[in-house]
Amino acid sequence: MQESVKMLNMGINLAKEEKFEQSVEVLKKAAKTVSDTQILKAVLFQLAICYMRLEKYVEAEESLQNHLKLGANFESYDLLSTLYDITENKPKALHAYKKILEYDKNNEKAVIHILALTDTESFTYGECLETFRLMDWFMQNGTPEKYSVKLFSEAFNTAYTAADKMLNPEKLLEYLDYYSSHLSDEVKASSEYYKSIVAASFSITIYSEYQSNDRQISLMWEIYNLFKPRHVNTFERVNSCFREIKIGFLSSDLSFHPVGRFLLALFKEEITNSGVKYYCYDTKDEPREGDTTDALKKRSDKYTYIGDLTVDEMEKVVLGDELDILFDLNGVSGGNKRELVIRRLAPVQLTWIGFPCTSAIQNVDYIIVDYVTDPTEYAHKFYTEKLAYMSKTFLCYPLMFNLDQPALQLCPPPFEKNGYITFGCFNNALKHTDDMLKAWAEILGELPNSRLMIRNHNIANEIAMRALKARFERCGINLARVDFAPSKNFDGYMSMYNEVDIILDTFPFNGATTTCDAFLMGTPVVSLYGYKHLERVGLDMLGHVSLSDLAVSNYSDFVEKTVELAKNGERLKEIKQTLREVFLASPLCDTELFKVEFESVMRKLHIRYCMENRRRLSRGNLDYSELVSEILRGLYFIESLHFTNEDTAVVNYVKNELFTLQKALIKMLDKGDCDETLEKYKKSVNLFFANVSFRELQSISRSCMMLLYNK
Repeated sequence: MQESVKMLNMGINLAKEEKFEQSVEVLKKAAKTVSDTQILKAVLFQLAICYMRLEKYVEAEESLQNHLKLGANFESYDLLSTLYDITENKPKALHAYKKILEYDKNNEKAVIHILALTDTESFTYGECLETFRLMDWFMQNGTPEKYSVKLFSEAFNTAYTAADKMLNPEKLLEYLDYYSSHLSDEVKASSEYYKSIVAASFSITIYSEYQSNDRQISLMWEIYNLFKPRHVNTFERVNSCFREIKIGFLSSDLSFHPVGRFLLALFKEEITNSGVKYYCYDTKDEPREGDTTDALKKRSDKYTYIGDLTVDEMEKVVLGDELDILFDLNGVSGGNKRELVIRRLAPVQLTWIGFPCTSAIQNVDYIIVDYVTDPTEYAHKFYTEKLAYMSKTFLCYPLMFNLDQPALQLCPPPFEKNGYITFGCFNNALKHTDDMLKAWAEILGELPNSRLMIRNHNIANEIAMRALKARFERCGINLARVDFAPSKNFDGYMSMYNEVDIILDTFPFNGATTTCDAFLMGTPVVSLYGYKHLERVGLDMLGHVSLSDLAVSNYSDFVEKTVELAKNGERLKEIKQTLREVFLASPLCDTELFKVEFESVMRKLHIRYCMENRRRLSRGNLDYSELVSEILRGLYFIESLHFTNEDTAVVNYVKNELFTLQKALIKMLDKGDCDETLEKYKKSVNLFFANVSFRELQSISRSCMMLLYNK
């Protein structure tokens, strides 16, 4: 035994002198002769260390495995975890770190490595809960500065993914705050992962009622400043503010998705000569098919699939079409092409309908809103863009379906046959906040026989389903009174509205598509509204169908109004009978009106761009017919566009352009015989700079148009 100890000590000393090969030879001899188990364990342990220093990892693992057979301890798994870290054997490293925690439950190194190594693709509900426990412990006790940014980021990503799978926006943001606070400004500026996760997290803040407006505004500007374009395109081509304009739509959702559905409001089956051409750019990973996509392909002036191209190739395609205006329809939602849009692909860029908040992207100039969703006195502070207002509604719901099909047949309110009220919510489960669920629990408490139907795509996921049920119970909702309905095809989804008496809107993130679908099926919606766009969509839509009283401003009124409506069977029957007709006759479904105003707003933005950049048509090369055509287009714009008091500068610019064009025409006509029509035309043109109202200006424009046609 003494000889074995002597050989062990000799091996250790040789290793200290970094004579690892000699140490290995001594220790191998010791391993063959030693009879004492504890000494053999020590020999095998030291032998593994030497093999690791010699980068002989197979031999090191064999020595450690033999060592473990004689009885493991903390040091055994500590060394084994290091070995598997070096060899990048993640499953075995994860197992070793978990064994370390069995010996030392507060081992910081093991905790961060377990978080970093956990396979998020195969997450179970239990693993998500364990991830929460470990991350919460590390946030209280850990020192992330001791570890590499890569390891810390991988640990954070596991916790973030668990929170996402558990539909827990509060945890998502809590983890993001911790992660962000322990990264240097240099790392934040250079890390593509950090930039992407912050951008993704901004969309999460709007699901959470616990995030202050100041926090959201601060994060908005952080994202805006974090992402820098590799380059920014400029546009030198000479523009006329009156010519035909090209508008492009960039999106990964040009399908039977809310974006594709609402976008169809602008795309008519018949060809229109409105002076606007529409271009679509599909950025989805794979080409798609379907009625909505086919309709967009057929009705757009050009539809291009670019999802299989690099960002540089996408840029080249879009720039090649020489757009005047480009819409980013993804915003901060998944599938966005921030790195493309930030380069500026058109003189004017906007965001719209993809996500109900700012895009926080540099070089996006405007966002489409209306006066209810975004009150003019304060709404601007929630956006990096300027606000482009529609007078009636910021979106329009085109009727894409045959109302005679069975799934869309209206049925009597279900309470008549059931004998109890059925409430429903078909919104994304991420929109379910604790305070909202507690209000629902209170409503169910006021109506003991009532039931609640929940339908969303999250229900198909086991983790999300278990998390959702746990949250419902925590907020006081008896699961025995809840029907969780999985997502169905469209017919099945629409027919579910006939099984519900009242839809409960979510807050702070109101529904939009689901609210319109409910209206189409004659089902009333009760909504809670706040200050920001996404908190006011319910208020906006209910106003258009003469149900403004069903939009309230606090939770107590939400409960009271819902219970009051539930007890009013006569009103529920009346709404069921009339709501569809009212909805279809409202601005929410008036695609003709919406398209006209949308194109008017786009015209004004284009004119403003021309004005601010002094883009003027070169008139020296225009012949008579071209000049007349240009003037007629300008007169038509004056006559047909809706201008407000805020558009004074734009109106003056248009007047100046028209005045100059018409003077050039008069000069051309004066070379011939001067007749009565020409004299009248001259007098009308001179009135353009008289002190007249806009209505009078429109009348003058009509006179000029008639005189030109006669001439």
